[in-house]
Amino acid sequence: MTASAQSGPSAQPRATGPSELLIIALVSACTFTSVLSTTMFNVVLPEIGRDFAVTPATLGWLFTAYSLVFAVATTFYGRLGDLYGIRRFLTIGIGIFSLGSALAALALSFELLLAARIFQATGAAAIPALGTATIFRMVPAQRRGMAMGYMSAVIGTGAGLGPVIGGLLAEFLSWRALFLVPGALFLMIPVLLKLLPTMEGKATGKLDVYGGALVALSLGGLLIAVTNLERAGPGSPIVFGPFIVFVLVMLVLVQRIRSREDSFIPRSLLANRNFVLLGVTAVGMTATAMGSMVTLPLLLDEVQGVRVGQIGLVMLPSAIASAVLGPVGGRLADRFGSVVPLRMGLASLVAGAFIMSSFGTSGSAVMVAIIAIFFGTGMGLAGAPLLNSVSLILPQSQSGMGIGLIHMVFLMGGSFGVAVKTAIIDARLGETDGFNPLHSGAGAGFSDAFMVVLMASGVALFIASRLLHVPKPGDLVEEQPPAPKQPSGSPASPRT
Repeated sequence: MTASAQSGPSAQPRATGPSELLIIALVSACTFTSVLSTTMFNVVLPEIGRDFAVTPATLGWLFTAYSLVFAVATTFYGRLGDLYGIRRFLTIGIGIFSLGSALAALALSFELLLAARIFQATGAAAIPALGTATIFRMVPAQRRGMAMGYMSAVIGTGAGLGPVIGGLLAEFLSWRALFLVPGALFLMIPVLLKLLPTMEGKATGKLDVYGGALVALSLGGLLIAVTNLERAGPGSPIVFGPFIVFVLVMLVLVQRIRSREDSFIPRSLLANRNFVLLGVTAVGMTATAMGSMVTLPLLLDEVQGVRVGQIGLVMLPSAIASAVLGPVGGRLADRFGSVVPLRMGLASLVAGAFIMSSFGTSGSAVMVAIIAIFFGTGMGLAGAPLLNSVSLILPQSQSGMGIGLIHMVFLMGGSFGVAVKTAIIDARLGETDGFNPLHSGAGAGFSDAFMVVLMASGVALFIASRLLHVPKPGDLVEEQPPAPKQPSGSPASPRT
């Protein structure tokens, strides 16, 4: 029976032994390093621009290219893990990530640095997709929510500490020192090979390379269009051109999925109504949460007049809330099912967007800090249950591809949220009256931007409340997780 079976008595869960906890810790350490590498890099972009004498628009490709390749590669790793084994491609990805980090630290020109960042992204993408798939495969459903809660806390902590650590390393050493952190992840490869079981692929068929190329091309067109929307506007050729490419290639991709049983994205996965609804929910969630976390520093700088060095302190309570509430969301998912904490988190995002649009954008920095806690709370409560839902509605043979697509949707939703919000802020620059009748004072454009993501999170909350069905862990009959490898000389984990 697969993990998505929904009838029959629940299998008795194993007691959490040292090996299971150790595997969660190893995957969390890899995830933390991956997130830390991304968030601490953004703060040194100005210094890199000065060193290589490039314009801000050119410099932005270090972020855009990394995000594009990361999103595309995530889906590839998910499919490869389903077909040929999780551990194999997780360790290969970490090796590429570490090598790319070393090449970036040694880059002597901007072009070489950009190439190294792209190479780095092709490896980093394996960590969220296959790391999460490892948790799905190794941890029974009755404790999987808690495991994902720890992962959510790790992601929140990495996001909060990244800018601080990056700033310190750049100030006292150099921006090149930032790449030593992900480079050190290479040391984890022999540990993972020793402790993780093989976790062979459970899917059938062959890798649809042509279908994967179509996914990459369509996603690339959409990401480039969304990225250029902010600075070029919807009528620009660099916006509608890539968008047309996205639409045309997507039509070809849909036809290929319909005509092949073993297409890159399995037809049965897209026919799963709950998985599609989960993806739409993820877009609304990340468009609100991640979009807000990126645009709030602009609000603090332009409206509240907060100095750059203090913006991180204003944002810190939100990051703390996300990290602390991640395990809470996981516990609630294990006890009551994933939908309950998912609804709670989305409700917090809706409340945060509404209050920020109504009162926060024209208020003080302290008020912004307090209201931003709603966004951290929302991501903390909803993040782990949403990811855990993938394992509860898909069979193990599709879990890698499923989680890869959800991570891709996370990135797309966040990118779309940032692009739309910043475009609205630019278009409404200087306006004094916002669309929200409760708003008054400065920051009308920011108020309007939060109204837009309020609608996105509102749609996500409606779907989670009325349409989405995710089985509870106790309702499933699942395969017994493979036995973890034990360190040499260590006793076997206790089981019940």
